Amino acid sequence: PWLTYVQIRVPHHTLPNWEASQYAFYAILVILIFILALLSQQKSRKATANYALLSFVPFLVGIILFNLDRVALMRFYWFRMADTIPLLVCCLLVFGFIQNVLKHFSMQKKLRILLPVSLILGLAYVLIFNQDGIKELKTEWGTYSLHSFENAKNPDSALMEWIRDNTGPESCFLIPLEMENFYIYAQRPIYIGFKHSPQKADDLDEWYRRMLLLNSNQAIRKTGFNVCGEVNKSIRDMSEEQLKELGVSEGIDFVLLPLKTSKDLPLIFSGDRYNLYSISF
Repeated sequence: PWLTYVQIRVPHHTLPNWEASQYAFYAILVILIFILALLSQQKSRKATANYALLSFVPFLVGIILFNLDRVALMRFYWFRMADTIPLLVCCLLVFGFIQNVLKHFSMQKKLRILLPVSLILGLAYVLIFNQDGIKELKTEWGTYSLHSFENAKNPDSALMEWIRDNTGPESCFLIPLEMENFYIYAQRPIYIGFKHSPQKADDLDEWYRRMLLLNSNQAIRKTGFNVCGEVNKSIRDMSEEQLKELGVSEGIDFVLLPLKTSKDLPLIFSGDRYNLYSISF
């Protein structure tokens, strides 16, 4: 089951499938932190630098395990610390080094200006060079509300509210795999989801069994979030009889399908993006 978890569910987090430039970046980061640690006169900064350097120990363990083909052991996320801590620490050490240089040249007034200027430049960098990320955040904030569905930008609000108010609390739904927050907002159980996958071996076996069943018992070819598109297509291609049989055998009451995927099944509700069909007879 852990091969499923590593290779299909979270390869983007667990496997070092990087370009050579990524390895070069990490090497430069280690060298820079080491140099800054040597130049620093404060014990606290040296300790912080050492902590950042030590975060590369699990990174190296992960590289070794990967090259030994111990893929199942990659589930322990060997690269997560090295993804975040060294870069953050390096930025702090650089700022501390600049601070010491300015103090040495008696430039306290300029030092006071340095922090807000650095923050402004950092914000400008984020705004200029991360447009895709900003658009994604705006989409997420515009689509979901943590407290209610009153946000008019949510195209599924009416659908979710109808499900919550008009179906039984034990009703099971087959939904598009990438729909992360259905069970939170509609407050109904789902047959399977991709984002919130199980974390125990037996549950992962069952998760993968359901995934294969929805994929017409064909091996899943794609990895990561690309799996959603592959399995969703298989669900859309199912005949009405196949969906009914699935409902009976797996205890699924309703299925959500895109509007353009029309089925000769009892249509329960039509939203802005999805139709809700009953497959429980």
